[in-house]
Amino acid sequence: MDYGVMSIVNKSEHNALQDAKQPASPHFGTKERGRLELTLVDVANTRVSVLLLAALAFSLPSVMLTGAGASRVRDVVLVVCSLLAIFLSVRERKGWGGSFFIGFGLFAMLSLLSLAWVMKFGIALGRLIDLALAVLMGLAIALCSPTQREIKCILNAFVFGTIIVSVACIRIDWATLSGWARLGRTLFDSAGSNIIEYSCLLIYAQMYAAYRFISSKSRILWCFAFLFLFICGLLTGVRKTLVMPIVFIYVYLLIINRKNVIKILGVTLLAGVACAVIIFIVTNYFTSMGSRLLDMLNDIINGADAVSSGGSSFEERKWLRQVAWQAFRENPVLGLGVGQFRSYSVAHGGPDVYAHNNFLELLANSGIVGFGLYYGAIALMIRDYWRDLAVGDEEHSCFCAFCVAFVVSILVMEYGQVDYYQPHFLLFPFLMSAFVQSPKSWGRAGYFGLGRKERLQ
Repeated sequence: MDYGVMSIVNKSEHNALQDAKQPASPHFGTKERGRLELTLVDVANTRVSVLLLAALAFSLPSVMLTGAGASRVRDVVLVVCSLLAIFLSVRERKGWGGSFFIGFGLFAMLSLLSLAWVMKFGIALGRLIDLALAVLMGLAIALCSPTQREIKCILNAFVFGTIIVSVACIRIDWATLSGWARLGRTLFDSAGSNIIEYSCLLIYAQMYAAYRFISSKSRILWCFAFLFLFICGLLTGVRKTLVMPIVFIYVYLLIINRKNVIKILGVTLLAGVACAVIIFIVTNYFTSMGSRLLDMLNDIINGADAVSSGGSSFEERKWLRQVAWQAFRENPVLGLGVGQFRSYSVAHGGPDVYAHNNFLELLANSGIVGFGLYYGAIALMIRDYWRDLAVGDEEHSCFCAFCVAFVVSILVMEYGQVDYYQPHFLLFPFLMSAFVQSPKSWGRAGYFGLGRKERLQ
């Protein structure tokens, strides 16, 4: 059976629009007209909901152009777009969000309950607001339950917003891009953020652009988009903007060509040559990125004896991870409470910063229960997409491979960052989770009532 990518909802939308163009039959009763009108309203609501989610995705990077009030503007846009999308989609209730949305919702509820034992209520309240906004965005995506084409539209808007911000950063920082100057620092510092957030935006956009370049027909356009974002990443001087796109591309090609060992070895060889060329160019022409890249290689070779440029960044992060592990051992079940690791670090003579490790941050703040809810949901989502790799046409399989490769790459990246509450990151797993559980993602006209095992046969 050819399952296809087109969904039954898209087919019903097409049929409804075609029927609407036909002249009314004299036997066309009031009840039939009412059903047709409701169907047309549902079509319009769905399209407007997708446009609202695309506007939300576009705003996540582009709000940085508003300056000092960027975070407040982002929160307002998120609330307005999410509430309107929920209002337009709630009558149909097309989806329940998938495993990640359910797991994240339970994780947010646990964080709310942790107010009973937190040390710093103000810090906990701020983090709870972030989680509440994330849940609101996830609910809007779950109810809209976008198709693969709609998800691409939403993520295209995210990439477009990131490109606009990058162009603005180049225009602002172009005259000072020498020595230790880093692209994006001026704009993001003025917006009350930091260059790490910009680097994460670049990485997410790079991975999506790389997927579209490999799998879509508009390869030239997406090639230019990826190269532009990749160069911007190099100019930030943040090491993971160089490493993570390479990791993603390799994992993605590994999944797509998992039955062809020769191709996998060829990709590995090409990736090694590309890395060598990039390292040569960067170390000779970009002082900031080159020095940090050499530090990273020194960290890998020499371990704890290495010291990063400009101070003891490596030693500080190593200490933070040790303290986070200590906090988890003291409170292994439920943790310190939402957002409390920073206070714990200060109380032990350390800096007022996060743990620089998403795994240890969650263990310290939420214990093994919160850690299990969050990463258990991610594991279930990966399992579903891995099973779906063999279902449908090539486009569907490539999208499933993108989702698996994206999540695997993020898990690698989370060793050095904390992102469990960041809306620009959560947009991706919410969309992926809603898609994999949605009837619209399968084109299930012939087998809508079958279980997963029967559909995979």
